[in-house]
Amino acid sequence: MTTYPEMNREIVKLLRISGENCEIYAAARIEELERELRDAKQQMVGLRREIEHQKTRADAHAAMPNDQYRSSEVIHGRPGQRSETEAAADGE
Repeated sequence: MTTYPEMNREIVKLLRISGENCEIYAAARIEELERELRDAKQQMVGLRREIEHQKTRADAHAAMPNDQYRSSEVIHGRPGQRSETEAAADGE
């Protein structure tokens, strides 16, 4: 059976109208599950964006020549590691 958020909202209204504890509980549970599903979908979107961002960064690093990659490592927090190009420029 296919379910729809709109139908769930209508069912929740009907369950609450009855006033029966069991049906009120079912309505509350449906609402809770709808919220959890919405939150999980939002998290998945965020994770997909992060994965794409990391993939783009990895692809960019893979496309760099080695000396640029080494320079990038120094810039991004690995002090003391110098590329061959940087060392040659200083006469080392």
